[in-house]
Amino acid sequence: MWKGLFAILLYAQPHFDLPRKPMYFWGKDDAPHKAAFSAASGAACEVELLDYKGRRVRGIWKGITDGKPREIDITPPAYGVFYVVASLGKERYGAPYAWLAAPAQPWPESPFGVQMHFAMGAMGRHQVLGGAAGALKLVRNMGASWFRDDLAWSQSELKKGSLAVPADAANPYYFAGPAGKLQLHPLVILNGGNVLYDGGQPPHSGEALQAYRNFAAAAARKLGPVAGGWEIWNEPNIAPGWPGRTPDPKEYTALLKAGWEGVKSADANAEVVGASTSAVDLKFIDQILRLGAAKYMDAISVHEYQRSPPEFPNEQPNGVEGMGLPDAGETFVGQLKNLEALLQRHDAGRLKVWITETGFVSQGRCTEAQIAACNVRACLLALALPFVERIFKYNFQDRGAPDSDHWDYVMGAVRADGSPKPSYVAFNTMARLLYKKHFLRALPVGEGLYLYEFGGEGGPVFAAWSAAGKKTLALQTGPARITRVDLMGNESAADARNLELSEEPVFLQCGGELIP
Repeated sequence: MWKGLFAILLYAQPHFDLPRKPMYFWGKDDAPHKAAFSAASGAACEVELLDYKGRRVRGIWKGITDGKPREIDITPPAYGVFYVVASLGKERYGAPYAWLAAPAQPWPESPFGVQMHFAMGAMGRHQVLGGAAGALKLVRNMGASWFRDDLAWSQSELKKGSLAVPADAANPYYFAGPAGKLQLHPLVILNGGNVLYDGGQPPHSGEALQAYRNFAAAAARKLGPVAGGWEIWNEPNIAPGWPGRTPDPKEYTALLKAGWEGVKSADANAEVVGASTSAVDLKFIDQILRLGAAKYMDAISVHEYQRSPPEFPNEQPNGVEGMGLPDAGETFVGQLKNLEALLQRHDAGRLKVWITETGFVSQGRCTEAQIAACNVRACLLALALPFVERIFKYNFQDRGAPDSDHWDYVMGAVRADGSPKPSYVAFNTMARLLYKKHFLRALPVGEGLYLYEFGGEGGPVFAAWSAAGKKTLALQTGPARITRVDLMGNESAADARNLELSEEPVFLQCGGELIP
């Protein structure tokens, strides 16, 4: 729609100096009001304010620029993501910022997590937010109590038999200290081969498996006090995740066993998560369960991406190659139910399901507001399944420009420069309103409509939406007043007998029952 902040800062192009970086404001007493704007002298320019859907809120300034900074009013009319945009000829340059109702609070049993990329160092982009400490503060405020990141074996054992798990502020892996201070729980992926063993391929020889076992034990000893769980490898069912070898359920089960034994030798109460498949790969999971893999994990993880809205069958396979393909035509929930049925057949129903990567793959087909809505709907649908315990959004921060050809580079809740997307605010709204709550029931309200009740601390909250298009829902209700909270966190009074719903979920607070 417009060039991002990275373009705005180029010489002779418009420049917005927002009052805070990163561009997040919290609560009614912290609303943004003023910013500085300048552009090269002699240009016909119009500055305006747009909302999170790209709709014009109001004009801010219009005239011929003189090259000098001028103060502009960027006061937003409500909570949400906004864009202050300058138009010069055919080019538009925008600076996004977010005003949110309140920061979310973490809680140990929270189902909400997010993927981080501290292990990538500068490629993970978190340095623009102040490294791990700054990025994780935004993660906490967003409402993710958990985050997922790699701990590479190759970085922990540089000489055979000499293990030094990174955990100091001088290297990109350092997240333990900030996570502990912020009461966040890392899901640590024990990932990647080591050139010292099996030529860097996934460990499969006896020597390599023992070395991986030792690495897992060392990691659990060092990071155990802060780690929330340990995931054994990443996507072993496809070639990119099992490099140099054909994905092999037998080899992965042996690796899972080694990782389990290593972690549990250091901390018997640690939670070990296994499978970590690309897509809900029932074929691969069935084979590792036949080999006894259920004995070596406390939870089973899958990666489930959507190319269609989550209530509808996927348009095309999610996997890339190998075994990572979902059932043809299955919905987001349908795939998860198929997994639960498989676990029951193998007498492994005790295993909770962790969706350790998920997100809506748009590839330019949907707006950022639509993506935010689909992400929240997927979370709500997953939370209604009693066997799903955690769900991690992929990912927190873009790794590329908005027009990147890599779909997984632009799935962040925030942009590569750290500025907010609608997904950040939508996630915050969901996490705040469902704080210390759990799913109670789905109310019958008709085909294509959803009304879920969540209960717990602070009384009931209802989530409501339409899978497609705008619809009106008529409810019977005892309470005189219902408060409606939209996806950007704005409250308004609502009439339960004439409740307008759309594809953007809303949350309803009424202190009592809603009756269809």
